[in-house]
Amino acid sequence: MGRRGPKRKAVTRQPNGQPSRSKAALDTRAKLAREGLDREQQDMIAVGIEARQRVFGLPVTVSRDQMAGCAVGRYCLLGGKDGITRLQYDAAMLYLADCEAYSRAIATPGIPRAVDLNATGGQNHHENVGKVLATIRSHEAMVKAVQSAQNELRNTANLFGALDAVIRRDVMLDHLLGDLRTALNALVRHYGIDGRAAA
Repeated sequence: MGRRGPKRKAVTRQPNGQPSRSKAALDTRAKLAREGLDREQQDMIAVGIEARQRVFGLPVTVSRDQMAGCAVGRYCLLGGKDGITRLQYDAAMLYLADCEAYSRAIATPGIPRAVDLNATGGQNHHENVGKVLATIRSHEAMVKAVQSAQNELRNTANLFGALDAVIRRDVMLDHLLGDLRTALNALVRHYGIDGRAAA
């Protein structure tokens, strides 16, 4: 039978077993408490950050950024000719929120997962009908904006495919980057982000 009680913290200790009260040890513990992380969590985060650097080629300075956790965010962090602008990233986040709201409004099936045979099914029919209709209209207007950009290119680009692959499926596909930029520019105009940024 093992030791009872909370797990022993990995800190420097005095000869009697108590945590050290030296200035350096107290500073280290205070820093860890501010971060709210113990050593195991820090090690797990460090592995994820190193993987972002190794797999996606992100510089050390931006690999801890929350935007590095999704494909469109990594394109934004790369910037320049290899990525997208901040306005395009904001349009992508609005597009993703619009698509998720539309999926909830029309009650699409969720992601397949383990089945709970004891769970009760059914839909919530007590939703605000006006809100659902407004969500559907908003989504249709967004689709029309992207479709008009697609029509201007005379179907030589795959704007909807780029939006679906990079934003919704979270996959970095460099050959769709030009189409993604074009689609996001149409969404920037649709959502009026450029006017908000100028104001």
